Amino acid sequence: MLYALTKDSKMITAKAATKEQKYYCPSCHEPVILRQGHYYMAHFAHLKRTCGTFSEGETSEHLRGKKLLATFFRAFGARVKLEAYLPGSKQRPDLLVQLPDQQLLALEYQCAPLSLRKLQKRSRGYHDVGLAELWILGNNYRLKRGGQKIGAFI
Repeated sequence: MLYALTKDSKMITAKAATKEQKYYCPSCHEPVILRQGHYYMAHFAHLKRTCGTFSEGETSEHLRGKKLLATFFRAFGARVKLEAYLPGSKQRPDLLVQLPDQQLLALEYQCAPLSLRKLQKRSRGYHDVGLAELWILGNNYRLKRGGQKIGAFI
């Protein structure tokens, strides 16, 4: 994740964070660690995999892709929140985009394989709270049905 909470409950980006401080997940409030280095983009990771909202590890492709998509949409006048929590659906899209016409869009940059059942559940969650959705597929994405890979979707 690119954002975490400080001990004072202030949101901070991984890029601005320092290793000397303690940080917490904005969703489950459990401790997270800052990962920074020469090979990976700065990000936070859970110490234990107990958070239902941030349950998947994020690759460098995914972290960079989210930032690039945010920059793209902002260049066209959209307001963008990275990793915004949606209490109505208990989901956290990669980006929540408010388009210039005020329409809200849940944007998912899907890099990891995802079962059809999980995709449908996440899609239904966005639909149930009245959000339009857009899925952008990363290089290694494969939609799986059972153990069988099937093509991408639109």
